[in-house]
Amino acid sequence: MSEQRKSGPRPNAATISVALLAGLATPLSPVHAQDRPLTADFPEVYRVGGLSAPDWAQFTERGDLGFDASGNLYVLDAEAFRVIVINPAGELVRTVGQRGEGPGDFQDPTALVVWRDGRFAVADGRQWAIQVFAADGSHDHFARMNTEQSALAALELRRLMKPHPDGMSLYAQGASDPNRVFAASLEPGGEPRGIDERGIERIDVRANIVAAEAVLQAWRAPRETPLEPYPSGESDGGDVLRVFLADMIMEPRFYWDVLPDGSLAYSDSSAYVVRFVAADGAPLGELRRPFVPEAVTGRMQADLVEAELDQFPRQTAMLREIMEEREFYPEVPIIRWLRATWEGGLWVRRRGEEPWANDGPIDVFGADRGYVGTYAGETRMPSAFGPDGLVAFWEVDEMDVPSIVVKRVPEGVR
Repeated sequence: MSEQRKSGPRPNAATISVALLAGLATPLSPVHAQDRPLTADFPEVYRVGGLSAPDWAQFTERGDLGFDASGNLYVLDAEAFRVIVINPAGELVRTVGQRGEGPGDFQDPTALVVWRDGRFAVADGRQWAIQVFAADGSHDHFARMNTEQSALAALELRRLMKPHPDGMSLYAQGASDPNRVFAASLEPGGEPRGIDERGIERIDVRANIVAAEAVLQAWRAPRETPLEPYPSGESDGGDVLRVFLADMIMEPRFYWDVLPDGSLAYSDSSAYVVRFVAADGAPLGELRRPFVPEAVTGRMQADLVEAELDQFPRQTAMLREIMEEREFYPEVPIIRWLRATWEGGLWVRRRGEEPWANDGPIDVFGADRGYVGTYAGETRMPSAFGPDGLVAFWEVDEMDVPSIVVKRVPEGVR
């Protein structure tokens, strides 16, 4: 089951040879299964935020972060309707945006991407647009969504975006199945449109109307029960809950990031496999470590249902019934997150001690895909990687007030 993947063309012999020569395949042996410990002793460069911070650093939430090639950090503070730019010394460069409807104003900023030359873009769901800004913070233009998309679909389709290194486009992950079903229900006879949450589009934002091209559709575990339609009439709430809790418990998630050459790294199964594709979707090989997914047992299923229920502040008999009806994926996925570094390496988060825990060790791979070592719980996954080893983390204090800490990682793990 861990080796299931989407149907499609198999890699040819040349692709396999390149992968092997590049060290993408790891022999399955106990020696290679052992982690090489790394020490997460990263010096702090600066810290901003917290209760005593100046007004510009009073962050209202933990939003998207991104570095440019000069080491400036860009912060999306969505509830404050602005982007904050911070220099490598931790000082304010500028703030961009306010609440409004004009060029450079935001109504519902949902995502931020930063290109290496300092230009950046913000997705605004209520304006159905991606706003593009110049490196000096001035507004360049609106790149409007295609009006064939419904308002909700346009909003959801652009919540997770990452910059393409060409500086003219970005990658966007699709909307979740429940949200696509809900968006379709708003239109008579509507059907879910656009790519789903396991797909990625490349979006050209140079023109006033975005041009989107599908790049990747990742593998999805087959379901025994098809996705429920969104209820069209009166409902006791159970039908709605079944739509939004339609995924399988322990279903492998889809994690992805962009490498400096524009190729993509992603994980879509329960196995320890990271796959690589070019900007046009052509396969470029795989990276593996020899960890075998654990089988989901009956006792584990009961614990997983309780863990899922714990996420809801108000538990009802109906909610418990729906949770207990949900399907289970038969294996515990190993990979729980991945990020590409500024220089093209990869940090891959593994599962924690409990099946549902996402706080496991972080494996580090160099730009050549060679295994470097593992951080065994001493560090979190950075929210952003920058030049010269800069990494940014969100932190919250005991009062849940957010702040940003920027550190510098050593050359071997960049």
